[in-house]
Amino acid sequence: MLFVLVFNNGDSFMFKSKFICLLFLIPFLFSCNKNNFNSTSIPEKITNYSKYNDKKIQSFILKNGSKVNKKDAEKLSGMINFYSKKYNTDVKLVLSLIAVESAFQPKAVSYAGAKGLGQLMPGTAKQMGVKNVFEPEENIEGTLKYIEWLKKRSGSNNLDIILASYNMGYGNVSWFLENKKPFPKDVRKYVNDIKKLQKMVIS
Repeated sequence: MLFVLVFNNGDSFMFKSKFICLLFLIPFLFSCNKNNFNSTSIPEKITNYSKYNDKKIQSFILKNGSKVNKKDAEKLSGMINFYSKKYNTDVKLVLSLIAVESAFQPKAVSYAGAKGLGQLMPGTAKQMGVKNVFEPEENIEGTLKYIEWLKKRSGSNNLDIILASYNMGYGNVSWFLENKKPFPKDVRKYVNDIKKLQKMVIS
């Protein structure tokens, strides 16, 4: 009705009609975004670590982490569990990947320049919107975003391809796949180490 009025009247009234139309549309758009597009009902950020803490996850972190105390393990457990659910990724995979990458050390830095829990390279961290790679929550979310990106980029849920891509970049993985060559020995070991750890996480 409003659009008919807009096109059948003068310039002055047309402006007012558009303005009125916007006033009606804005609340509707906000309600769509809030109620229809957030179907998982998972909040954007975690506010209560203990709510998402899982004793089995916490135990895994304590067992496979380097100098991680119980309090930090509880926080990491809540963060990893929360963001794994948010990005619909197997928490066992995320735990095992972080264990291999950094042994749950938030300040870890590799010789190649990868940093934090998920050992994100500077370019990758920037691409995933991570501002402080040494902040555990930011790094964990960045790690999950990168795993999700690799799934979409490769068009595959093949764990070997995703993990190899995380380790040496999807471009390199594509070359090995296109030329039907096996991944380098160190990459195969990396993939197998994570898959072995996955089996150790108690459901």
